[in-house]
Amino acid sequence: LDLSVLVGDMRQLLESAVARRSTVEVSLAEDLPPIQGDVTQLSQVLLNLTTNASEAIGDGGGTIWIRTGLLAPPLETPQDWPGEPLPQGPTTFVEVEDDGCGMDVATRNKIFDPFFTTKFAGRGLGLAGALGIVRRHAGAIEIYSDPGAGTRFRLLFPAMEAPTATVHVPPSPGSNWRGFGAVLVVD
Repeated sequence: LDLSVLVGDMRQLLESAVARRSTVEVSLAEDLPPIQGDVTQLSQVLLNLTTNASEAIGDGGGTIWIRTGLLAPPLETPQDWPGEPLPQGPTTFVEVEDDGCGMDVATRNKIFDPFFTTKFAGRGLGLAGALGIVRRHAGAIEIYSDPGAGTRFRLLFPAMEAPTATVHVPPSPGSNWRGFGAVLVVD
């Protein structure tokens, strides 16, 4: 999948997840190499990071930036790194950055712990789950944050070589096939 297409498809949902006074600015790289990934899981991670960014900004309003791009090796070790190896070779990224309250070192060291939260009770699996999903995609997470200076989460994924073009064969003109069935929607 192409991370720029994923973010573009989710843009309206991501904008609706932020506080009223906050804005979302999106900058998407064109012609990114694809990554091997599950759209549903990566969408969940992006929504979680955007919601966290909005909550870090608070009701006063601010800006959330969502960007995609391509990094060439060697990658620099980030400020905080949850221990997994950096992807090798060309790396596609998506990042969510906010101009909110930021985090101190003690908080950054705990954010991936299950059930750790700086929010009200009943929360706290979001970043632990996000890290698990990113690791299952052979990726890694960079974190840059300082108190009063906002936070940036950058998700790094190994870039694949561009797939060869597939040829679409239209159905024959004499085909009168019609599907039937039922669709079950659970909300």
